[in-house]
Amino acid sequence: MLQDCVLEGLDRYGWEPLAWVILPDHYHFLARGRRGEDLSRIEKWIHSRSAFLLRRDHGGPKGKVWWQYWDTLVRDEESLWTHCEYIHWNPVKHGHVEHPRDWPYSSLKQLRADDT
Repeated sequence: MLQDCVLEGLDRYGWEPLAWVILPDHYHFLARGRRGEDLSRIEKWIHSRSAFLLRRDHGGPKGKVWWQYWDTLVRDEESLWTHCEYIHWNPVKHGHVEHPRDWPYSSLKQLRADDT
């Protein structure tokens, strides 16, 4: 559900998703956009929509679900690849899997499925 919200939020503002990963307690995405001010709107939409769906479909907590977000400006191709790698290795970093290809909720898994 959260993956769908992230991708839909990016699409609503015309941003191109480049990499993402959804973990049990947080997520990361890397996207190319036209206007930097869209990012706060995208995050607000993702957080509002996912909190609503969590409450509606799973009896999630009332009140605030998401507390904050951080953004980083990628300035060159080397930084782009560094961020992609960080995103895809995050499930390993947090001990969920031994290799990024084993985590089902990421762009890496989706890209691999598209290649078959």
